[in-house]
Amino acid sequence: MKVLVLIDSGGRHDVVPECLEECQRQCALVEAEGKYSFEIVLNDKGRDVFMEWDQDADSIPDFCLWVGHDLSLRDDAIASFLSDSEFLRHRAIITGSVVSDERRIVCGGRSKRGRIVEPDPVIPVPCHLYDTALLFVPRHAFRKVATPSDIFRQSFFDYGCGEKAFRAGVARVVAPGIMAHVSHAPDESVWKDGSRPLPERAVSLARATVREMLRIIHSIIR
Repeated sequence: MKVLVLIDSGGRHDVVPECLEECQRQCALVEAEGKYSFEIVLNDKGRDVFMEWDQDADSIPDFCLWVGHDLSLRDDAIASFLSDSEFLRHRAIITGSVVSDERRIVCGGRSKRGRIVEPDPVIPVPCHLYDTALLFVPRHAFRKVATPSDIFRQSFFDYGCGEKAFRAGVARVVAPGIMAHVSHAPDESVWKDGSRPLPERAVSLARATVREMLRIIHSIIR
């Protein structure tokens, strides 16, 4: 079975080599067991590769592991994703929890309201939404969702990734434990943060709505 590892370079090459080398090391260890083969690709074009899968379903690999270029993976992260996927009969999207320098979880699985779901140390736990910093997707999930790229698309109106997978009946889970570390924690929109005061979230939501509507209008008239 083939695993495609896509490293999102984000157009930056100064931090990619470290992530690439770690992925190569982990893939070689798993590949030596003879069950899986790997292809590692630096994705310089954002998520354009998934649009190709929308047009040609036969090009979808058995598994896809999406890795943010700025992540430092746990030393057994790739093997753990595969083991967890086997446990779930390769039918679930698995997101990995990522911590910052302060050991705070900044990316991973989320509840329907956008709150971070704490990972269990041993078994995968369900989530509703997920971040795309570190994501493992089996072919089963790609085939269930109408357009494979929707699995990775962060839609404002869907309140983040995962909603379309939910509607398609695809399970979403958080991998056990912490899977990676990032030095620069991503900024989170205030309206998504359930710990912030309601008036503050409402103002942020209104601004985000206006920005999204302007983006849609621009895409129509462009």
